Amino acid sequence: MKRLAIIAAAFATTAAFAAPGEVQINAPQIQGVAAIQSSISNESRGFMTKAQQNVSTNTAGVEINQPSIQLTIANDSDVSNSARGFMSTAKQNLASNDGTVYVDAAQLQVVYANDSTISNEARGFMADAVQNLATNYAPN
Repeated sequence: MKRLAIIAAAFATTAAFAAPGEVQINAPQIQGVAAIQSSISNESRGFMTKAQQNVSTNTAGVEINQPSIQLTIANDSDVSNSARGFMSTAKQNLASNDGTVYVDAAQLQVVYANDSTISNEARGFMADAVQNLATNYAPN
């Protein structure tokens, strides 16, 4: 990529953290990332590897309880996540919620990719790759 221009904005009018590792916002929130001719990458190599990449995403226990807009825009860009090795795990979230997730109403999640590559890869013996784009995801 010739130029790197990343414009990121994360706004939370109300943020309350109930416990460590838990996300709880309880009302209007806008998270946005615009990547133009850019590269957003995350990689972990080695024995007990784990790569996790979150772009305009909530994770952990989430909760929000209404409005919330999350967007990721990629134009002529590469967004990649990779874990290679013996105990590989790769997880990539774009404009997503993760954890147990309660939003309870209005939410707009958008991933717009134009002339771009979005990839997630896990290689190795215990390989596991999870990729979420504009989704809610509640792993077991």
